[in-house]
Amino acid sequence: MKYITVFMLFMLFMLFMLFMLSNFAIAGTYTYHCKIIGEYTPSVEGILKPSEPQIYINSTFDVERKSGVVLGPSLGNSSYPKKTIIDKGSSIQSYKLIWISNEIIGTDDGHNVVYLNINEDESGDKKTLSIITGSTVLSGYCI
Repeated sequence: MKYITVFMLFMLFMLFMLFMLSNFAIAGTYTYHCKIIGEYTPSVEGILKPSEPQIYINSTFDVERKSGVVLGPSLGNSSYPKKTIIDKGSSIQSYKLIWISNEIIGTDDGHNVVYLNINEDESGDKKTLSIITGSTVLSGYCI
């Protein structure tokens, strides 16, 4: 009898995990998985040229659409206290997110600001992105 109870508990646990994994797969639409493939800075003439060095190329990160949290090994906003979703994105609008740092010590109320745009309005699963951080412009895609 004890083995039947353990087996039943195990089966209930497996059904629960299957349910959770299926919901997780559906929840993937709530998270972007992104990759940087271009990094540019403006030249003296104002033309965007490849940055030197290119520290973000091939970086990956995730964007949780609802909260605006960006997590990745080289790009993220977990230490930024203010995250503002400007547009949640749709079939006719891009997803737009800004994150702002605390005041930079030694400045007169200066802050770092990063702007992220994911072209949610593009057809297909792959959406292009652009990020402006300081004077650097990053490009890539999200799925």
